[in-house]
Amino acid sequence: MKRIILLTAIAFLMFSCEKVDVNTEEAVDSKNEPEVAEEQPSTTVMTPGTVATIVVGDVPFSVEIAESDVERAKGLMNRESLPINNGMWFIFPAMGDEQFWMKNTLIPLDIIFIDDNMKVVHIAENAKPESTELIGSPSSFQYVLEINGGLSEVKGIEVGDVVEKRVGPK
Repeated sequence: MKRIILLTAIAFLMFSCEKVDVNTEEAVDSKNEPEVAEEQPSTTVMTPGTVATIVVGDVPFSVEIAESDVERAKGLMNRESLPINNGMWFIFPAMGDEQFWMKNTLIPLDIIFIDDNMKVVHIAENAKPESTELIGSPSSFQYVLEINGGLSEVKGIEVGDVVEKRVGPK
């Protein structure tokens, strides 16, 4: 009897759940699904929200990757907390001088700017939550690591430290 109830519940869930198209985040009616053309290979090695390991000096961080314009614009906004050795790794297509702000960011952050040679070129410590003040680097950079405010000092992270990507896009 228990087996019949379990099988009935599984069948109900299978036929009542909506399928979500991960590219548009919209519900797809699985009964009227269009034919899908052969999938084109992705130019991105990792997908949004993918976790990678970034090591600054000898300090490892588990990071979410922000590679697209949308991901970089959202960053760590609206998060009430960030686990101690976690962060966000921003990837820009080329060296540049983008600026950051803390609008809708609820926690203080250290913003670590990294050049194309994988060296820390600037650290903006304890960026103030909700601030619209623009934060940049005096040196060009291609990557940014955001971590909990004050953590770069506690962990001894300094300008000139070498950064290693253990997992993630080039």
